[in-house]
Amino acid sequence: MTAQLGLYLNKFLSIKLLIPTLQMQEKIGNTLSAYDELIENNEKQIKALQRIRTTIFKEWFVNLRFPENKGLSLDDLISAGGGMIY
Repeated sequence: MTAQLGLYLNKFLSIKLLIPTLQMQEKIGNTLSAYDELIENNEKQIKALQRIRTTIFKEWFVNLRFPENKGLSLDDLISAGGGMIY
């Protein structure tokens, strides 16, 4: 097909649309706003959990401070048989 289809103004103006009442539009808008707020809160929670994950990763695998080691160094853990497998 080489030509583009067109819509003439008189045909366009003859199209009937069902438009919700103002009251229904407001209900729809309020519902969508509530969902937007939920999405925003979930995104904030995801970012907070990602920060926690990053902090835990750094503590465990960079600073080598595991929750069960009670402040022992890596050397202490290895010499005490701290259960690390290589």
